[in-house]
Amino acid sequence: QTLPGSLSPAPSLPSASSGSLTAVCVFRLRLPSATALPAGGLPSRSAAEPTSLTRQSPTRLSSVGRRSLVSHSLLCPASAKDQDCGNMVSSAPSSARQVKLERECELRIEVGENSPLRLRLLSGTAEIFGTEIPPEIWLNFPPRLKFAIFTWHGATIEMDGGADTSDYVADETPMISYVNVHAVLEARRNRAKASSS
Repeated sequence: QTLPGSLSPAPSLPSASSGSLTAVCVFRLRLPSATALPAGGLPSRSAAEPTSLTRQSPTRLSSVGRRSLVSHSLLCPASAKDQDCGNMVSSAPSSARQVKLERECELRIEVGENSPLRLRLLSGTAEIFGTEIPPEIWLNFPPRLKFAIFTWHGATIEMDGGADTSDYVADETPMISYVNVHAVLEARRNRAKASSS
C-alpha cells in the first residue's frame, strides 16, 4: 500500500555493463486513481512537502566492490552488541529524530502499520539495497515496509513520522561477504578473459 504522492521503491535488478555490474533502483510516484492531474503535469505541492519525483539512481560496482547489490532486511531482536554500533542523538521536541551510524553498520527499520515514515541523509554516505541515498532529500516509505540502511564510512540519518515504527542499529551485516563474493567473481571473469585471448 502506497500513500498518495509517496515514493515507492522498485526492485534493484543487476545488469551487465562493460564487465561490471550496475544496480538500478527506480522510485515511482503513485497517485490515487481518482486524482486528476492538471494540464501542466504533476499537481502542485507546498515547499514543506517532501520531494516526490521519478528518479533512477544507477550505482556502478567497481572491481573492489565498494557498494553491494543486495542488503537484507530481516529484522530480529537487537542484542546489546548491536546497540554499541550506533548512538541515538537527541532532537527537537518534534517527532523527528536522528540516528548516527558508525562505519560498516546498518539501521534496520520496520515501518509501523498505521503511519508512513520519511527520512533523509544528513551527513556521510549510506545506501538502501545497494543504491546510495541522496543527501538532504526526504524519502517517503509506506506502512509495513521493512528495509535496512547500510553505511561503509558512517552517516547520520534523520527520521520523521511513523510513531509505531521500530528500528535498531546492527554491526553484524552480510555486506562484507557480498563485497568479497563480488571481488572473487570479478577476478575470475578477468582470468577467463585473459586465458581466452
